Amino acid sequence: HHLQSEVTLNNIAFKTSKYLSQFILINRNVGPIQENKICLAFRCGEPTIGPHQIGFQQLHPEVPISDDFISAPDKLIEMHGYIVGMTQDREGRFLYVNVRLWPEAAVPSEDDPPPIADDIVTKVIDLQDLSLTSQVYGGPKKGYSVAKGAFIIYPAGEGTFVGSGSEDGYAYIWDKHYGCQLAANKHDDVVSCVAFSPKDSSLMVSVSDDHKAKVWISKRRARSLRTEPHSGTITE
Repeated sequence: HHLQSEVTLNNIAFKTSKYLSQFILINRNVGPIQENKICLAFRCGEPTIGPHQIGFQQLHPEVPISDDFISAPDKLIEMHGYIVGMTQDREGRFLYVNVRLWPEAAVPSEDDPPPIADDIVTKVIDLQDLSLTSQVYGGPKKGYSVAKGAFIIYPAGEGTFVGSGSEDGYAYIWDKHYGCQLAANKHDDVVSCVAFSPKDSSLMVSVSDDHKAKVWISKRRARSLRTEPHSGTITE
């Protein structure tokens, strides 16, 4: 691994490697994580250049994180594709992971990463036992960039909704429990990130390469405010 910089988070100093392009700090008693301890969840995966695993490692303020730390996490979950984004829900129970899947039986190598699907699926990791659930949020969300330059597309989960951006210019929303698509909210370019309001999950913000951030409101919430719903509202 090639070390790039040193970071201090929650009084824990560690060096980031090329595989730590996205990471999340989890402060919960889940899996191998002890109570009131901090866990690092990060994208990783050798030998290919594309991150295809989620690693989990408990952090200790008194122990500096070395390069060996990155290569030997407490837990690894294989996602069988290029991971393009991940987000922990606000309740801390689930980790939502956007993946562009490899072909079935693909074998990654350093010089020849497997091709990745155009479709982006959102997989779910249960942080209570660090297991990959059977729930998958699919549908038309697309990723057209190639493996060596794949766009980062962040998912989001809040209340009864799961959302994600897409390279096709839409911000998609699903019902968290039933997995059905509820809405596709349009931008004019790649939608890289969505987020729901922590106080009201019927409000969502999407951010796009069209240089716009849009706020969407559900029809039910619009009715409660006695306003006309936006033409691209969340449907409930």
